[in-house]
Amino acid sequence: MRIKIKLLILGSLAMAAILIWLAVYYQEEQKFLKVYFFDVGQGDAILIQKAGQQILIDGGPNKKILAKLGKVMPFWDKNIELMISTHPDYDHLAGLNYVLARYHVSLILETDIACATQVCQKWQSFNNPRKIAKVGQQIKLNPDWLINILSVDDSIVAKMLYQDKSFLFAADAGFKTEEELISQSFNLKSNVLKVGHHGSKNSTSQEFLEEVNPEIAVISVGKNNNYGHPSPEVLERLRDIQVLRTDQIGDILIYGAFPNF
Repeated sequence: MRIKIKLLILGSLAMAAILIWLAVYYQEEQKFLKVYFFDVGQGDAILIQKAGQQILIDGGPNKKILAKLGKVMPFWDKNIELMISTHPDYDHLAGLNYVLARYHVSLILETDIACATQVCQKWQSFNNPRKIAKVGQQIKLNPDWLINILSVDDSIVAKMLYQDKSFLFAADAGFKTEEELISQSFNLKSNVLKVGHHGSKNSTSQEFLEEVNPEIAVISVGKNNNYGHPSPEVLERLRDIQVLRTDQIGDILIYGAFPNF
């Protein structure tokens, strides 16, 4: 009996030590900004994480997003400070319904684009606090971390500033939105570009690329998709830029240890 008690005590102490180590490890890790572009198939799902705070931009077409979040968020953290639904297309919105059912989301930022699908009806059934995105809107979670809303036409286009680095999340922006962004004289220059509309031939114009001038271009796209994404035309325009694709390398993480970051 005494041996069993000792073993139980030792086991409890070992478990406590592991939990303390995990807590310290995650605390250290949270000092860095991390931007995940998840491989969720043909769709977008981006998690921005720092200091125990998370912003989730889109959720992909299915429940894969839950497994992705479970791998990179501490098991005790079930809070997402901000969820951005760039537009109600299935491949961006469907996964967010699974997240809302599992996590506490403090605020949802969305468009006012009309949608009556079952996925949209489910989305509207959640009673989380919501705001409609507007051009010029700014979101600041901490002094180092600022998000500017640049367009809400066909989807939310946002630029994130972190210290001296910048990310442009182009959602499903096409040529028309890109032209409007350029004409409005926004500072589009960004270190990282999330390529619009999965690399569709009707997005990522040469003029737009020259304005953004990214070091890295990320393409969220599914393997063997039937849409021809990314298009040869876009890949040609990106030939002098480092391209990272979820269909080729899976989940993509950009943070302090990444080259030039």
